[in-house]
Amino acid sequence: MKHQRRVLLHSLKDLHSNYNTTALKHHAVSYRQFLRYCPFYVTQAKESDRNTCSCFDHDNFKMIVDRLCQKGILLTNSISELLGTIVCDPTNQKCMYRLCTKCCYNEVEFEGPLHDSIITWEQWERIVVTVEEKTSAKYQKIEKSGRTADLLSLLNKKLDAFTRHQFNWLHQTRSLRELKHSLLRDELCIHIDFSENYGCKLNREIQAFHFGSSRKQATIHTCVVYTGDATHTYATISGCLRHDERAVWAHLEPVKSTVNFSWISEEDIEKFDEKVPEVVPAVKGTMKLHQVISTKPATILYRDISCFCSRPAAICKCYNPSTKCVRIPEPPRLNQRGKFIVVNYEGKPFVGQIVQVVGDEIEVSCMKQLSAKNVFTWPHPPDLLFYYESDVLFMISEPEPVNSRHSQLTTEDWKNSRLKAR
Repeated sequence: MKHQRRVLLHSLKDLHSNYNTTALKHHAVSYRQFLRYCPFYVTQAKESDRNTCSCFDHDNFKMIVDRLCQKGILLTNSISELLGTIVCDPTNQKCMYRLCTKCCYNEVEFEGPLHDSIITWEQWERIVVTVEEKTSAKYQKIEKSGRTADLLSLLNKKLDAFTRHQFNWLHQTRSLRELKHSLLRDELCIHIDFSENYGCKLNREIQAFHFGSSRKQATIHTCVVYTGDATHTYATISGCLRHDERAVWAHLEPVKSTVNFSWISEEDIEKFDEKVPEVVPAVKGTMKLHQVISTKPATILYRDISCFCSRPAAICKCYNPSTKCVRIPEPPRLNQRGKFIVVNYEGKPFVGQIVQVVGDEIEVSCMKQLSAKNVFTWPHPPDLLFYYESDVLFMISEPEPVNSRHSQLTTEDWKNSRLKAR
């Protein structure tokens, strides 16, 4: 029998305690029996299983709790149990956001007499490093020391922000799980993320290549698509190390097909630099948002945490969603001069460049297409004509030169122009 190995994220004692808390009374078991029923493929983490993607806030809070528990000041090092002692209901948003009138002023209670002694603990911090007049920001785990009272005060100061963070994490995990289980046949949920950058190795390398900075890198973009009746996985690899939003769109292009492994060139990503506007109205508090919904062009609804209770019929009003218009203002007419467009002339698309804008009309210098191929050239004399703005089909990138006389459209622009021709 084969099973995928599962790595424990919590101690067996914590899992046993959580099981007995959530299970029915007649299903509760002893710790020894709980260990006996543990599947063989569920194992403790090894050194190779170390967590390299820990949460900054969780890890810092956990190190403080562990240190206080080690000193006997706290009875438990479980974050869930600790937060459960200061709020009425850990699943209630008002309680965890510290807005509940009953528990908003509660603080962590400490055991026994508190001695004002010196205590050390560790914290992740962002520091600025200067090397040869170049400054860069790095994260380091720093050992701190101070009075016990200072550490207790720091713990209570972090409570308000951490309880909110803890609730958002648990709520988002639960909402995503419910969404994936309730997908209809015509719906899909895409879970994407970039992997780390990998160094590319050769079978034979000279010493200067092996130890120098000549080694090339590649990034892998992983994607899981959940549908109502199946799950599909995709992976794209690229020599371009960009991880911004335009790169994400480029990596999502192959997902439309059935190819599981695709190569993304830097030119593919640069196409989305031209498609995505440089100026988009900003939405305040982006780091706090966990759900953005759009049902009509240029309008989005957003909120701090997700909810799908009214899906797919309508958008619910849970957790007070806000509305934002992100319509991009029309650029000045002067900025359109020199842009390449596709215009409609007698029902056929023509590629051209804007010469000038006069009122509601646009003077365009059109290119000549060679037969039905993706090859264009400038005619002599120039083919100049005025068009109405309604005749403009869409804007395109500047055609790429094939040789000194001929040019061609990008793959995406050529595909769109052919669709318009049909």
